[in-house]
Amino acid sequence: IVILGGPDIQAIRTFYREKFGFQVSEPTKARMTVLNKAHGFDIERVHPIAMARINNEFAIEIDGYPDTATTRPHRFGELPPSMAIVSFKVDSFDGLEDSMLGPAQPISVSPYNGRMVAVLRGATGELIEVIKER
Repeated sequence: IVILGGPDIQAIRTFYREKFGFQVSEPTKARMTVLNKAHGFDIERVHPIAMARINNEFAIEIDGYPDTATTRPHRFGELPPSMAIVSFKVDSFDGLEDSMLGPAQPISVSPYNGRMVAVLRGATGELIEVIKER
């Protein structure tokens, strides 16, 4: 499970359902201790949470963040600190083009081995590498 948080849980849910066809659950409420401590909230405060199921083994936990959450600062042209990007294999780039930061490119080195690769910007600004299967 990879965790993705943002201010608009519905936009994130819609993005992953429509762009990748993932099964996305309806939001429920859960206590997020780390989030509550970071924002000075009561430890019992609950926040919206949903799950985007990639397959039987992998999923994205989608956390609804409060208005007090901010974007991680980073230098222009560099990746943000901590987890900066995830990668997905796709059968096609169809329907993803409008979210691509640039055109797909072949990458010759391992692990890509000539496959076409593109980077998308997700619903909350996250970076997503998509690798086209042959």
